[in-house]
Amino acid sequence: MKNYVNLALKKEKKAVSFEKVCERIEKIALKDDPSYLDYFKDVHSRGLNEEELVKDILSQQKMWGEDLNKIANMTEVVSHYLKDINEKGMKEALKAFEGK
Repeated sequence: MKNYVNLALKKEKKAVSFEKVCERIEKIALKDDPSYLDYFKDVHSRGLNEEELVKDILSQQKMWGEDLNKIANMTEVVSHYLKDINEKGMKEALKAFEGK
């Protein structure tokens, strides 16, 4: 998803807050629409599981121009990969995605 970052600490088995993500990604200057940044900060603070988080994000018609949950299997596929990233970490999740 464009401009969306969700990192997880494998050893802690919980998602990192939006603020921590921002601290950890080499001080990248976020240039997104401030309302979108506020939305992501808010949605990450709600304690949603992967599927709930993905459903909420994909439903943002203003952001995407349509409800992306209506695309066949989109919610399930994105939720699966997000859960993989949270459980295995980005490197291992990418290896699994690439079939290595």
